[in-house]
Amino acid sequence: MNVSDNLGVSTWRTRVQIYELDSLGHVNNANYFPFLQQATEEAWPQATNWELAKLSMEYVIPALHGTELAVHVWPEDVTADGLSLGYAIERIADLVVILRARLVWKTAKSQDTAPGQPTVQPAADLPRDYLLKPARQATEIPNGRQFLLQHKVRGYEVSSDGAVSATQVLRWTEEARASAAQEIGWSYQRMGEEDFVGVVTRHEFEFVRMPRAGDIVEVASCIYEARRVRGTWRHELTCNGAPAATALVSAGFLNSAGHPNPPPKGLVDGLIGQAGDGS
Repeated sequence: MNVSDNLGVSTWRTRVQIYELDSLGHVNNANYFPFLQQATEEAWPQATNWELAKLSMEYVIPALHGTELAVHVWPEDVTADGLSLGYAIERIADLVVILRARLVWKTAKSQDTAPGQPTVQPAADLPRDYLLKPARQATEIPNGRQFLLQHKVRGYEVSSDGAVSATQVLRWTEEARASAAQEIGWSYQRMGEEDFVGVVTRHEFEFVRMPRAGDIVEVASCIYEARRVRGTWRHELTCNGAPAATALVSAGFLNSAGHPNPPPKGLVDGLIGQAGDGS
């Protein structure tokens, strides 16, 4: 069905490919954004010209290789500045929700609908499992240690419009977290030896501009909140010295069996900047 026609929920289907997986055998968090983007363009062909302003994604359970997914999209709110769309990714086999999301497109206005099309209105009567809840309010750690990652945008990272997509920005923040841990002596290998895994549960992004090939991107990262079995990172991205994006990335702390597991001694203290770095 097409949202432009019936003002309801549009659905696009896909199957998880092996190249979309991460080291855990799950769809990498950054690889969900192309699913949402494709579902949007299937419903609104003019979405190829829309610019992403905000992104919220909540990861409920992992999707595995070969899983058939239904990507649902619907209008949530229409303003003079753009269109807020809601999303739910559902496992077709048993209708279990994999992901909930909201994207705000800053050039998606009601007048963007094709001539003769009705003005887009928010959808109603959606399944409760589809609805994204407000982000949990984190308690900021004062004076946390800041880590910097610098990256020159490569030509192969940009899309057909000449700018990178949100997928690349999510990957840069993922690399920034890994680089910060590596800097204090905690590589992926060492975390594995300690049977510790940090699994991202939610992304909250606001975008100012998308970098282009040749731009210098700097990611300033710090631990924003650290609790016993969960934590939040804050990232501030600049592009050639100008603001590009901000993000809060929340994660749960697990062991390899998937059970809640506090971080190893010294890891969080080192990231915050307290004594015991790398111990």
